[in-house]
Amino acid sequence: MKLQCFVLSVLSLYGLAFGNVWSEPESLVPFNTHNEDPAVIIDNSGVAWALALPWVLRFQNGETGWQKMTEGGIGGISGMDRGCFDKGDTLWLLNDNDWQIYYIRWDGESWSEKEYVLTYSSCNFGSKITADSTNGVWAAWSTEWWGFFKGAYNRYQNGVWQEPQPVTDTLEEGDHVLNSITTDAYGRVWFGWSQSQGGKMVFETRYYDNGNWSEVSSIAESKWLVRLKLTPDRKGGVWALWNQQDGGLHTDYLIKASYWNGDAWTSPETVAVAGAFYNDWFPCGKIAVDAYGNAWAVWRQALEDNDKYGDIYYSVNTGEGWSEPAPVDTHPAVDQYPDIAVDGEGRIWCVWSSNREGEDEWDYSIWASYATVVGVKEPVTPVTHHLPSLTIDKSVGGEFTFSVSHSNIVRGIVIYDASGRVIRDLTISDNQTIHWDGTDAKGQALSPGVYFVKLSPASSTLKLILIR
Repeated sequence: MKLQCFVLSVLSLYGLAFGNVWSEPESLVPFNTHNEDPAVIIDNSGVAWALALPWVLRFQNGETGWQKMTEGGIGGISGMDRGCFDKGDTLWLLNDNDWQIYYIRWDGESWSEKEYVLTYSSCNFGSKITADSTNGVWAAWSTEWWGFFKGAYNRYQNGVWQEPQPVTDTLEEGDHVLNSITTDAYGRVWFGWSQSQGGKMVFETRYYDNGNWSEVSSIAESKWLVRLKLTPDRKGGVWALWNQQDGGLHTDYLIKASYWNGDAWTSPETVAVAGAFYNDWFPCGKIAVDAYGNAWAVWRQALEDNDKYGDIYYSVNTGEGWSEPAPVDTHPAVDQYPDIAVDGEGRIWCVWSSNREGEDEWDYSIWASYATVVGVKEPVTPVTHHLPSLTIDKSVGGEFTFSVSHSNIVRGIVIYDASGRVIRDLTISDNQTIHWDGTDAKGQALSPGVYFVKLSPASSTLKLILIR
């Protein structure tokens, strides 16, 4: 059946400016010894949620701010990859105890009973969770396998858990400790783990794509690597951030980053020298990507050798390397365990744990601050006749033809749905045209709705309504 396409707007020749002044930190919940590792996640409508367990809060809007939604009964958990929203906007919280992995769900009104992930019978720990693009939920963890630790996973689909499966090589000697799990813009589910090899440590990844597994890819190696975090951007790439000690234990921690460009991981870059903490504790770096593709990293920064306190710092990568590290907030108390996420209105949220309000050094409360990215009113390049443009040439049957001017500086087009998820990535032909048949990357017909078509590299955008 013929698809009709209406052009609603053509935009973009603007650069970016950063609102790098973070808002005044706000205390989300009172001090509580359970509140040591908070998380901030985003639901399907772009609203930020803070997991300051046992409290769950939602940022309503700029006027009402953070509101406590409910108090969850899952106990204190690590904030890293332990909470997600499925495509039905049900909140899942995951935890592990006594070698078992369990979860509870919040449907907007009430919590479910505690339920268990189907795992192997051996010890299971370090559980992580992510939602895929088909309303499935994936749990991943480390499990004991014939004397070694290996990465494993299970998938919740159509109301039931499947059989657990290994995600790392069970025949290879050495431990594989699961660190992170995420879902990219193409719906691929990524797994990241650490591995010990000949006196050094290696970070490795692989992804699952509609029944097929990728090859294992290495990100980095060093004497000591810890807390790998994988985060997707909106065009199918994935960022990795981790803590690294090149000199081994009791030396300065480095915050390192790499990017999956579709073919391989880029050479690791140093985001910051985070310093050395008392008891050799971690900087606990996290990373998020805004709507413009800028990567934001946060971590705990040591201000002196063997620091017991630390402040929360950040850096931004706009494609030209990482910016000079700067504080999100400074305070003489202990600040630790930052997390970061970008909401649907462009706020870059940072939450962290601090004992600044506690009755003693063990009483921690959860704090939040945000920064923004705004558009620049002046065009970046005043010579507009050299800028590429995108127009719809014709629509015949179920196929569309786009014409691209100055295609020598354009690779192709990227098609997004209304949530910002990549639907299709098409390359320009020799005659400066691009054909699209109204399907996604897997050849499936798209549902009626609003879609966006952008040049790659981006310089103009078409907003489309597809009607079947």
